[in-house]
Amino acid sequence: MRQKLSAVFLFITVTGFAQKNDVLISVSNPIALSRYSETVSIDLRGLFQHHPALKGKELSILEKKKVLVSQLIDNDQDGIEDELIFQSAFAPNETKNFVILPAEKKQQFTSVTDCRYVLPRADLAWENDRIAFRIYGSVLAGNVDNGTDVWTKRVRYPIVKKWYDGEGQTPKIVYHEDHGEGADFFSVGRSLGAGSAGLVWNGKLLQPGLFNNFRIITTGPIRTSFEVYYTSMMLDSFPTLVSKRVSLDAGEQLNMVTERYITAVKTDSLTLRTGLVKRKSVTSTRSGGGRILSLWGPVNSETVNGELGTAVILPRNNITVSEDTVHCFITAPFATLQQITYYSGAAWSRMGDITGEQQWTGYLEGFLSRIRKPLIVTFQ
Repeated sequence: MRQKLSAVFLFITVTGFAQKNDVLISVSNPIALSRYSETVSIDLRGLFQHHPALKGKELSILEKKKVLVSQLIDNDQDGIEDELIFQSAFAPNETKNFVILPAEKKQQFTSVTDCRYVLPRADLAWENDRIAFRIYGSVLAGNVDNGTDVWTKRVRYPIVKKWYDGEGQTPKIVYHEDHGEGADFFSVGRSLGAGSAGLVWNGKLLQPGLFNNFRIITTGPIRTSFEVYYTSMMLDSFPTLVSKRVSLDAGEQLNMVTERYITAVKTDSLTLRTGLVKRKSVTSTRSGGGRILSLWGPVNSETVNGELGTAVILPRNNITVSEDTVHCFITAPFATLQQITYYSGAAWSRMGDITGEQQWTGYLEGFLSRIRKPLIVTFQ
């Protein structure tokens, strides 16, 4: 999946590949928990150091002679691809073998993720095969801040572009109504929405406002990721730059979010506060030693629209949980100028993958277990 499942790499020199430039890798699941459609990440720099003949070539991943969907990613946008990812399922404590080999041509796979910047509203919206989200960059969106909006979808294919395009058609197709694919039922306003974040400053939650700049890192069959930048935050009289990278993989309900706050304020640490906006008739649950905060309840007053779960996971040891009249929070300090990572997202019962509160809590606890015990990848 991304950082939470960053694999541990071991290098073992052996002989006997099927072809001269083929590379055999073993991937082990170290926990007694099934992992479904798990993303395996291969560091290309390490791969090319040990197998230089593969550098500059298109690459394929095989599992039992079957070509798997894969994606190459340039994480730092320097024009050089850094990471090769693919997905597979793992039984509890299972080890599986895969082969990396040169491909004759660039492979094309159907994408289930998408990310796009939408004018004139200046929204940035993204999705996978289970859920969709957006954040705001303009006052055209209304009285909003940096909160994360949820678009509940019940189809596996991308819908973001189609729903935005429908707003401009005649007659207008309103995406706040379910026309068979889902809808935007969620209300954000100036809240954190479904797991955005801010800082605790002078005892209060300080949000960074609307994003000013962005860059889309990748969209593809497995992952979409992007960065947004906020420049209007002030800590006392000091301007503070906020950078935020979001990554979402196919088959997952949660985004990985990494934030960095660059400020001239003389302090050794800052305090991040991430949280969930409360909704009518929802139940809140804290688990994972307080590192998991989740809500579950009706989407809205129309029972036909099912139920929605939202959640944040902050996998640190020095966390506190709290709430006010608007939010449920998880709070943690971190070193100034250092980045901090958390996970946030949602699940809609009408999609069919997660249909009840107990199932939502179980998914989140399993997610945290996978963060703590990543897959182990061995190059042979």
